[in-house]
Amino acid sequence: GTLVNQLRNHFEERNLVTNTTNGNYSHNNFWVVSRFKLYGEKAHQCFQLFESFSKATDAIISDIKDSYIQVKTEKQKEKEKGCFDFDKSFFDDDIDRILVNQTPNNFNVYYDLIIECLWKHTERCLEVMREKLVEAQSEMINNLHALQREVLDVVGTDNAARTAFNDAVSYCQNAIQNDFQRVTKWFKRSNYVDFDFTIGQVIETSIGFINRNNKNMLKTKVVDNSTTTLQGRYFGTLYDVFHDILNNALVYEKENRLNGDCEIIATEDNGFLRIQVSNPVREEDVDGLIAKIEEISSKLEEKIYTGQSRDEGNTGCPKIYNAVSYHLGSHNNTYLNAIEDNHFVVKIAVELNPIKI
Repeated sequence: GTLVNQLRNHFEERNLVTNTTNGNYSHNNFWVVSRFKLYGEKAHQCFQLFESFSKATDAIISDIKDSYIQVKTEKQKEKEKGCFDFDKSFFDDDIDRILVNQTPNNFNVYYDLIIECLWKHTERCLEVMREKLVEAQSEMINNLHALQREVLDVVGTDNAARTAFNDAVSYCQNAIQNDFQRVTKWFKRSNYVDFDFTIGQVIETSIGFINRNNKNMLKTKVVDNSTTTLQGRYFGTLYDVFHDILNNALVYEKENRLNGDCEIIATEDNGFLRIQVSNPVREEDVDGLIAKIEEISSKLEEKIYTGQSRDEGNTGCPKIYNAVSYHLGSHNNTYLNAIEDNHFVVKIAVELNPIKI
């Protein structure tokens, strides 16, 4: 969802793409009818041009998300375009050299050398991913220029909305270049150990990113009583946790338009950072949500160990569980979903000693 929003958002802002209804792209009435004031055959031609551009834009984004940002599997036809290929054959020679040339006296030394080997290969995969993004950016901008040229050919030289349309295209060209630069940075290895942060900064960053790409749709109320400074290496993990939680709240808000606050509370108690995020839900959804929570919660550990975390319906719950339980320094951490007073509530407790400065 984040990638789609990041790369589609500016086109939506300038009404250059439309969304699908029952599998068909809606007519672009904003430009064709309201601005260009076209009817008949010219309107039909422009509708088709905007539909083709919307379809091509979504196809590029989908290819990035569903084909390239994937780990290849042992199945030959599955994820065959995936940029992240960790086939054992890539590492056999390196591991053999480690075993032959090194004389470590404990397991940790072997472990560090093999992890270093894996990181080198991962960086090569990331470079391939960045190259694919450059290709995708070029294709998307070419499509934008083609739309501009073909639409203006249809509307004619005397149409009063030509200037506004050209301005929208220019804005989107600059914005999409900036967006691709930002997305490309996601695929560079980061070193979080050289700065520190507070949980308030994670919350602010997460809310800012969600709302910047969704027209400030998610209303939030933050109560932050946490003051502990945390180690930089944990910023990414905590950001991912908040992003998935807030994205779930956003998805529900988009579907139901309750216009209520998503409340985020961060406190410290008995050596733990306690986080609670809640958003209102419809009363008629309560029973279904309780059943879904029970079903997902009962299988979290199983899905982590079997690598089936995506099968639960894209809620991100296994990912959050994995991060809280195994990547934030302590097995005493807890993660819980619940329904309380017609609110979906997420409760997380993270032991502070392992992650604080």
